[in-house]
Amino acid sequence: MFSGHRDKVTERVFLEEIATLYCDCLWIHGGARGFDDRVEKIAKEIGIRTEIYLPDYEKYGRCAPIMRNKEMLEKCSIVIACYDGRKTGGTFFVVTEARRMGKNVIIVPAVPVHHISRQLEWQKNL
Repeated sequence: MFSGHRDKVTERVFLEEIATLYCDCLWIHGGARGFDDRVEKIAKEIGIRTEIYLPDYEKYGRCAPIMRNKEMLEKCSIVIACYDGRKTGGTFFVVTEARRMGKNVIIVPAVPVHHISRQLEWQKNL
């Protein structure tokens, strides 16, 4: 399971390393902007299967993202979190709950989304 902030992503190399360590796995995430988008894009590029768990607002209302995260936590065996240490939000919940459940949690470095955008633009100009 992958969880991360909307305003943060991680370097591609970290996701490639996860793919190498855990080959032939299904990557699940919540389909949000930011980190989840990056996970989906890189997974597709390197041939990793993905499954997106969207929040069910009709069924759960404002609690939909938390209920979605709980469902993913129940199904996963490991959590990869792009987590910057903030004490609120969905990724904080996922990391805290995963540790409480005894799940293995891997924290990948979180960098601002615009950092990656600038890096990609620079590489295009080479």
